[in-house]
Amino acid sequence: MAPPRKIRRVEEEGVEAVAISEDKAEAQDEFNYGVIRYEVADVSKLTKFVKEWSPAVYIQGIPWRVTVAKVKKEDSDDEEYLYVYTGCMVNKSQMWSVEARSEYSILHPDTSKSYHDEEFMVSNFNYERSDLGSDTVKWSDLMETGFVKNDKITVEARVWITKTTGIRTDEPIDVGTSAEPYHGLVLDVGGDKFYVSREFLSIHSPVFKSMFYGPYNEKEKQEIPLKDVDPKQFKELLRVLYPSRYTVNEGNIVAILKLADRFQIKSVLDTAEDFLISSTGIVLSMKLLLSDTYRLVHLQSHCLEKFDSTASLKKLKKTPEYKRLSDKTKAALLEQLIELTETDSDDDVVYDDSD
Repeated sequence: MAPPRKIRRVEEEGVEAVAISEDKAEAQDEFNYGVIRYEVADVSKLTKFVKEWSPAVYIQGIPWRVTVAKVKKEDSDDEEYLYVYTGCMVNKSQMWSVEARSEYSILHPDTSKSYHDEEFMVSNFNYERSDLGSDTVKWSDLMETGFVKNDKITVEARVWITKTTGIRTDEPIDVGTSAEPYHGLVLDVGGDKFYVSREFLSIHSPVFKSMFYGPYNEKEKQEIPLKDVDPKQFKELLRVLYPSRYTVNEGNIVAILKLADRFQIKSVLDTAEDFLISSTGIVLSMKLLLSDTYRLVHLQSHCLEKFDSTASLKKLKKTPEYKRLSDKTKAALLEQLIELTETDSDDDVVYDDSD
């Protein structure tokens, strides 16, 4: 018997460690393939009614998540089982559907082995059925074999999209081949070759313009090395920059900001800032830190407005992000605290107009 499908999404608490950590924000090589890895905390408190969804990983621009639930089966003598789900929710329209194959693994915290690797049939996701549950694993088996540690468990789902309906997607321009007619330059990034347009990159980046057309030897070269750049992150940057529907998301936002800032690509910085302002899947303290690090003034103003009580500012001070803020941003927070304190003091004044 499958558990009831009552779902509670967790958008803020604890998300930042998974959603925007650079070492976990790996770009996928395949346009129609993605991996979602999620460390679930407080698993002893899991029930069949509460499933906390992971941060989203975007595959073909579609947000995919993974979650777990713990269920007692009717015929199992009170034995508890772990259910693993993968799911996507495009929007509230009922005209879209996605065919995909997914499989999952439960990862051991101390070894490289995985448990109960399950492959699903190709399934259809839509508005009415936006998640798919797995076969079950005995909870006692996971405990006895060390897969649960410090009341945490790590699950990984792999998703291959085979068909979409009602969703327009464009495959990113293939920068890994010289076959395209507009690829006249090779960038060597950590040993990976990227075939790009010298003119296109120069339009969007003054750094590239100076490199390709300035008083440097590089302007005559057909292959140029880029040092101290991660090739996977650079590929993410190109996917966002080149004309396509590839988007900034929770998984690539840190890498995109880092490289867009380095190469001064204003259009991508604007896109990233707009995404952060509207995102509900990244905690406020991390948004503030990113605004500080990359001088995103509109995002910082948005964040400051969200700190609307002395309690919220006290909570911020306890976060690891607060320690990394610049003095200027801390000064802005102090101004916000002073304004809130003055407002509270005004509210406490009792006016006697009996005269």
